Amino acid sequence: MGEDKIPDIDLKEMVNQGKEEILDQQTLNIQNNMAKIKHKIVIISGKGGV
Repeated sequence: MGEDKIPDIDLKEMVNQGKEEILDQQTLNIQNNMAKIKHKIVIISGKGGV
């Protein structure tokens, strides 16, 4: 019976870590998209590319 409790805890931790990783990935994707958008705006406005 005691052995059954250990996997439950591990699963909860894995799920929580998975959620955090997904949020981190979403944050990175948003930052990357913002950088791309800013890059495009700079090129379109004719200020040169950075």
